[in-house]
Amino acid sequence: MDADLLSVHESAGSPTRIVFIIHGTFGRGSRWVRSGSQFCESLLRDLGANTLIRSFAWSGRNSVGARETASLRLREVLLESIRQFHGINHCVIGHSHGGNVALRAVDSPELQDVDVICLSTPILYAIERTFSTESRKFLWFFLSIPIFGTAFAGLFLQHHSRWPWIEYVWPPLAAFVTYMTWAALGEYQGRAKKTAKAIHVPSHDRVLFLRFVGDEASLALTTFQALQYAMNSLISAILAIFSVLQWINEWAKRKPFWLIVTVLAGPLGLFMANYELLHIDWWWLGIAALAPGLVLLMVGLLIPPLAVLALLIGLVSVMVGIAPLGLRLAVTSLWFELCVEPLPCGRWDAIVLAPSAQSSASGLRHSLSYQEEPAIHAIVEFLNGRPKTAHAGKRS
Repeated sequence: MDADLLSVHESAGSPTRIVFIIHGTFGRGSRWVRSGSQFCESLLRDLGANTLIRSFAWSGRNSVGARETASLRLREVLLESIRQFHGINHCVIGHSHGGNVALRAVDSPELQDVDVICLSTPILYAIERTFSTESRKFLWFFLSIPIFGTAFAGLFLQHHSRWPWIEYVWPPLAAFVTYMTWAALGEYQGRAKKTAKAIHVPSHDRVLFLRFVGDEASLALTTFQALQYAMNSLISAILAIFSVLQWINEWAKRKPFWLIVTVLAGPLGLFMANYELLHIDWWWLGIAALAPGLVLLMVGLLIPPLAVLALLIGLVSVMVGIAPLGLRLAVTSLWFELCVEPLPCGRWDAIVLAPSAQSSASGLRHSLSYQEEPAIHAIVEFLNGRPKTAHAGKRS
């Protein structure tokens, strides 16, 4: 048997059903996917001893690439099993991101009849941020400000250095680092698009989503999305201000006379407000002349602090998102709005269960989907094709 397959239970005779169990992130070697576990014993008790159960092991790393590699390998395993046991019903049960591995694996015409059960599986969506070309230029310019700031800080500090040659080395080095950083951001933006495509949820007709109330994994995902919402709101405010300033700039280009008046209004206002030789009370006229320029200046000065705040919130959201999403997806959130949902778009069978009184205060609720008897009963009911209970629902 392949190294990534572990036989949990071999049927005495010809198997009537073949079940593959897949662990979630960091779950390689988990007890529940092995022979003798409560989950496997309960499945055998309710499905019958002629059920063949195998555990599919993957790296368990929290990355899009690891899940993609696992899904391709699982697809090969399923196709081989179907060729070997032709006409036998196959089922894949995946916990957490193991459910995403299963969904990607069965995205093949030959595997449309395979049943898939997702236990506490987070469904990810990536929506590209729709910035205009001008706004993109502005955001890239802002991302470059800290880099240029570092370069100029180095130029300032080099005068206090003991090595005179550093003033000849530092400028080209700072320029090179600035360019490479900017180029790296551009390169990663292209990779972010590939990452966004890699988390696409394929459609499959035979899927059950099973979740428990109070899944603690939802807390990190909810916090991540709340931070993303705050960052998106700040970026929207920055773009709105930038759009106003851009509109004023375009208007000034079409009206050169008013452009000259606007430029001269500030100095004229200052002159009139402080001109005391004539002893004429013209301060109000000076303030009126200064008002448009001051308003534009204040509006423009709002952009840097808002941008810094948006950048800080974005970095915090990336740090929070690493735990449930992985580093690659978390960084992708700078270019794509990541959404985490309990179910994919469309219509699906879904069951949400409440934890029992005995287990609600112990362990991780994210793991209740393979520990609680009601969850195992729901899995068996789905596999046996019985009518769904009142708990089953549809989402559209």
